[in-house]
Amino acid sequence: MTAQTKDQKTKTERTMKRVRSPNHVSVYANNVQIEVNLFDIKVSFGELMEAREDQVTFEDKVTVIFSPQHAKVLAAALLQNIGNYEKQFGIINIPKELAVIDVTTEKRGTIDATDKLPAG
Repeated sequence: MTAQTKDQKTKTERTMKRVRSPNHVSVYANNVQIEVNLFDIKVSFGELMEAREDQVTFEDKVTVIFSPQHAKVLAAALLQNIGNYEKQFGIINIPKELAVIDVTTEKRGTIDATDKLPAG
């Protein structure tokens, strides 16, 4: 048996385990509505149900409420994962009229996980 230092004895390996709640559901969403206030960020995911000349109808499927800190971590994780996706499968093209922020750069043409999020 090898001698362990005090730090090695106090550190333990921890594995992550995810379990699904009996109430877990998966939903398809092609629309997102975001509301922000001082204390939280509310993200509602929905689906386009009907588009007529005079009206567009969306059905809200689920709403998730985040702390601002958690939302910013989620945004960074999404950027990193989208960047990884584009490296593996190719650039995701977004029409300019649909882009809220410019997530591409002219020289790279893809999201880089080191890109800075817009200042809040």
